[in-house]
Amino acid sequence: MTRANPGSDLPPCRYDAGVTGAAVHISIWTPSPLIKNSENEVVDPSPPPQRADAARNRQRILAAAREAFFIVGGETSMAEIARRSKVGQATLYRNFATRRELLEAILTAEVDEVCAAARTCAGDTAAQRFTTWLRRFFQYVADKRPVVIELVEHTDTGNPVFKTRSQMLAAGQPLLSAAQDAGEIDDHLKLDQILDLITAIAKIAGTPQYRQPILDAALAGLLGNGGPEPKRHGNQAH
Repeated sequence: MTRANPGSDLPPCRYDAGVTGAAVHISIWTPSPLIKNSENEVVDPSPPPQRADAARNRQRILAAAREAFFIVGGETSMAEIARRSKVGQATLYRNFATRRELLEAILTAEVDEVCAAARTCAGDTAAQRFTTWLRRFFQYVADKRPVVIELVEHTDTGNPVFKTRSQMLAAGQPLLSAAQDAGEIDDHLKLDQILDLITAIAKIAGTPQYRQPILDAALAGLLGNGGPEPKRHGNQAH
């Protein structure tokens, strides 16, 4: 049976009674404390008990899928991703109903991580912090290729998920501006041009070991190591 709470916004308590032999057992169910939101509506502040587990499962699936697409390639099956993430296929499809949803989530997560990395790059100078971020951008381009190729087959390139360039420019521009203001990078160069250079290197055919020294040489040239001196602001003696 239920008993109301007079003068209270709380829901009624429920009393469950059972009889075993001569004994009567009464259990009382009490709801979790409730609060009112800004609209004066009563809400339950406690999160659903499965929310944390669901979030962990989602992250596990994304991590396994990214690794699988990088190692195996775009032909990786959903069953293989479920196996690698150690979740059942029902859990996989509950999080990502279609292959396209999973691919979009991988690409979006990668972009968010690269943009966030721009705020925490290590380095003793502004130029070093910028090149540290460029290396992270290079890794993103190299890793995302099988995902993008597969995604193009499942959706059109007009999908907003492909419009990541503006996000990258907004994230990297403060780093480049700081390096140029310090006179460490030629201020004639624009971030668009630099990202095009890094992207082109990441797409060179060959192994990572083949591409790495090409990237190193390009970044050394960007800093003026062994090449023309970076352009300095104002009139400075050389």
